[in-house]
Amino acid sequence: VVRAEQPVVLLPYEGSDVTKEYHGIRLMQREGVPVAEPLWLETDAGRLGFRFMVSRRAVGKTYGNHFGGDEGLSKDNIGAIVDSIVSTLVALHQVDIDPSDPDVQASHLKDWLPCKTVTESTRYCVTEYLPKLLRLTDVPMTPQLQRVFSWLAKNVPQVDEPVVITHLDFGFNNLIFDGNNIGEVIAALDAIRF
Repeated sequence: VVRAEQPVVLLPYEGSDVTKEYHGIRLMQREGVPVAEPLWLETDAGRLGFRFMVSRRAVGKTYGNHFGGDEGLSKDNIGAIVDSIVSTLVALHQVDIDPSDPDVQASHLKDWLPCKTVTESTRYCVTEYLPKLLRLTDVPMTPQLQRVFSWLAKNVPQVDEPVVITHLDFGFNNLIFDGNNIGEVIAALDAIRF
């Protein structure tokens, strides 16, 4: 499967940079998180007109889209599906982030390394990450947006729990289940971060 880097239209999410995404997915695969196995990264946009990554196709099925499940799940397999979804999320949260790991350094996770707690991660998101996204777009910093960011910065929750890897769109649309062993997640797709 080829995943091409797309031109950014609205917000340049970290996963929009295919080189950073490739290294993040490679880290997840090495750590035992079920993902589509990354095989190759092409950073020379001159070859096809864009940068891209190639991964092994995860053969299976999805049970829904961005809005939820799109088919009924039988009583026979709902327990296995829920168990597999939770196990996948737990595996993602348990990934050990070694700051010296080359894949961590080449991924977007590098930017989040100084954040050791949920509070620090939230503060970084509100004061650095989200404003940076806006600067990289044509979205102007309006007085209303400035007030929102100011309020958020003043109301960062105090949570001293350690940060973990999370998924920004963890749902049926980004989970591929084994078609033969109904209920087993064989690949989580898309965005990861602290």
